[in-house]
Amino acid sequence: LAALCYENLDLYNDAYIEYRKLAEDLPDPAPLAPDLYRLALRLGFADEARKYERMLPPGHAPDPDAGELVIFAGFGKGPVKVSGDIVLPPSIRFSFPQYQDRATARGEVTGSDADGPLTAIAVTTNLNAVARSALSARGAALAAKETARAGLKEAMAQAAESANDEMVTLFARAILFIMEEADTRGWETLPAALTLARFRLPPGQRRNVVVRIATPAAAASDAIRIPRLELKPGQRRYYSIRAY
Repeated sequence: LAALCYENLDLYNDAYIEYRKLAEDLPDPAPLAPDLYRLALRLGFADEARKYERMLPPGHAPDPDAGELVIFAGFGKGPVKVSGDIVLPPSIRFSFPQYQDRATARGEVTGSDADGPLTAIAVTTNLNAVARSALSARGAALAAKETARAGLKEAMAQAAESANDEMVTLFARAILFIMEEADTRGWETLPAALTLARFRLPPGQRRNVVVRIATPAAAASDAIRIPRLELKPGQRRYYSIRAY
């Protein structure tokens, strides 16, 4: 996505760096070879261009005039935060947030037109895993904050005990126990996973491009029809679609 944004702004060197970083992270960099080869030629990186040219199928050098259909496909419902509790005597309650999945983060995005299936380059982000990773990164700060809050509440309860009134003490401890709740606010409208799929297409008018999203939980794939798709040489068209 960052590389595409840089290309839209004609910042080709920045785009090349982003593509190269992604290629290094992928188990197989071959799907990005056309982009790296194309940009290396544009930037005059002859050695790099030869390196990525060797990854291209014979006779499949990228067409500089080709257009591209870029699909952002979200599927499933993202995780929700729920409250977890640890209770210690006499009435100390620690509440902490944790994520609970609502849907699988697996799916497949495919496309076709009147001529048959379209070849796609796709990258998928598991937002269930991203949410857990982000919460884990804040775990130490959340634990310290929770411990301090629990200590303050216990001090308040002990202050009530010093009044030698059993009913006041029980009432104070009950109120403080009930008030202890984790912060479960979150982005509940996010999908469980987000796929960025790119379809290289020759310029000109193409009709009835159909994008399908298939997930393990669905009995059939969702089909989204993109009619009368017209691309100028080198143009990209972007669509965001959502499947539940």
